[in-house]
Amino acid sequence: MINQRHAAQQAAAQEEINGLRAARDTLEHQNTNMKISLGLLQESLSNLLYALTEMFDLKEHHRLESLMRQDMCALLKAQLSEVEKYTSLRCNIVQLEQNTQHHIAFEEVEQEAEAYSMPPVDNL
Repeated sequence: MINQRHAAQQAAAQEEINGLRAARDTLEHQNTNMKISLGLLQESLSNLLYALTEMFDLKEHHRLESLMRQDMCALLKAQLSEVEKYTSLRCNIVQLEQNTQHHIAFEEVEQEAEAYSMPPVDNL
């Protein structure tokens, strides 16, 4: 009877040991799965960080391009204003040259008229 009780206790202890081993194996398997999941999560976070950095860089690139376009627009407007001023000045110079030539021609006509003793020609 002692042997039976001892055998029963040994069987119960063995069963408990087997249960504990099965629980340990399950925990080790879950631990391995958690490590794999953690690695995948780290990789996903790394990819997300890279994508966010790329998106920020792209947004910053677009912002800088916009600023450059604005600067270029301002520069072109300033250059256009200078061209308009130059064109206006050039037109004034041409007009003055034409007026000078007309004045010279008028003086020549007056001199010829004086040479022929004709009264001076009135300005038209």
